[in-house]
Amino acid sequence: MKKIKKFAAGLAALSISLTLAGCSGYKYMGPSSTPGKSVTSSKFDEVYNLMKNDWYYGPEIDNLEEQLIDKALTGMTSFEEDIHTQYLQLDRSQTYNQQLAGSNKGIGIGCYQTMGGPLSVKSIYIDSPSDKAGLQAGDQILKIDDIDTTTKPIEELIDYIKNSDHPLILEVNRKGEILNVELTAESYDSTVAFDKEDDLGLIILSSFSQDSGKDCVEAMKRLEAAGVKNLIIDLRGNSGGYLHAMTTIASALLPEDSVVFKERMRDGTEIESTVEKSDYKANFDHVYILQNGNSASASEVLIGALKDNLGDKVTTLGSQTYGKGTAQYNRIFDDGTTFKYTIAEWLTPNGSTVNKVGLAPDIEVPLDEYMTVQYQDMQEGDEPIRPDTVHPNAAALQVYLRYLGYPAERSDAYFSPASAEALKLFQQEHGMEPTGEADWSTFNAVVDAMGDKINTEGYDTDMVYQKAVELIRNPQQ
Repeated sequence: MKKIKKFAAGLAALSISLTLAGCSGYKYMGPSSTPGKSVTSSKFDEVYNLMKNDWYYGPEIDNLEEQLIDKALTGMTSFEEDIHTQYLQLDRSQTYNQQLAGSNKGIGIGCYQTMGGPLSVKSIYIDSPSDKAGLQAGDQILKIDDIDTTTKPIEELIDYIKNSDHPLILEVNRKGEILNVELTAESYDSTVAFDKEDDLGLIILSSFSQDSGKDCVEAMKRLEAAGVKNLIIDLRGNSGGYLHAMTTIASALLPEDSVVFKERMRDGTEIESTVEKSDYKANFDHVYILQNGNSASASEVLIGALKDNLGDKVTTLGSQTYGKGTAQYNRIFDDGTTFKYTIAEWLTPNGSTVNKVGLAPDIEVPLDEYMTVQYQDMQEGDEPIRPDTVHPNAAALQVYLRYLGYPAERSDAYFSPASAEALKLFQQEHGMEPTGEADWSTFNAVVDAMGDKINTEGYDTDMVYQKAVELIRNPQQ
């Protein structure tokens, strides 16, 4: 099956972390008639023993005993009622815990590269090598050591940076001034980036990792010290993470003794979590939060805490959040596998439930059309998208062409003759034969051009962000 893609952040289930003592694997201990065992336990033992010793295909399975236990645990923890309770086998467990950690190795920039262009800096991560070296959003990295960045694809440049074992010399173009910057690739937290424009500040919080709380507070301190009065926090695509990181952020924004969230336990009791002691209290005039359907879990906790406690001082913009209103513990075993299971439902400070409901924005801003369509990867030899035919990628092709400035007329799976004429214009301007058909290479060229446009324009054409800026500039609207 081909991978479905779209230009929007993905969603992942996130949780609180709790590491306990290790646990050894299950071991078959005897026949089903063992005294004191329940019927269910005896049945499990018997099926396990039969699969291990009598199953015809057993000898063909590597690590049979381990796989039997993993499959049993996966099945035992899979319920439609709670998709966030899961047993994670080793590979998924490692990926999941790496995502929670938020750690990355490199120089700490969000970057992009247009076709034939240098490496352009889109954002700087807090306390990363680039942050410490003074790089800025908008800088163009012309060279890395002796490598001309216009001659290598971005993937190769990133690999070179990550695998370097020596200080890197960057040749940087900053608004026409050429700078030489020396830095060394190292581990950094890749969840908090920030920027400033006049008296407004932007914090992009992609998840709540181990260090997200302190990094976000550091970003707020710097923005406030630079004279920022209005803060925009972008939580779109942030599917959650560590609640303690979220609490650190909330504690810098809320008054002492404020309730951050409540937890309703299995027995019905409710536990309040309040702000932690903080030597820093932010003093922004207004906080604007950007949210969407992929803002979940700890993101929703933060939104609920700020809305319930600060009222009209907080404005949310975008679309309805995901609605993950449960908290999980992580049980990490000695073999590296993880069991995460739901232990409570969380509520906003005012007692509102979020689970399977989400949080509506104060101001709904419709998504850009290009974020609403999906497409399948196209490979050499795949059926082209031809005029006057139906194709699963026709909707994306036509929407993307229109976003790029070519007058395609539809947004569905029918690729019209008029849209084919628009495609011919794209092909002509990109040195391709103007056939009006999109084979795999043409379609991928359109997708690449979309990526270049989105990266180059950044927040300039972001409807949700621009609405927040409009409210800041014209508060009476």
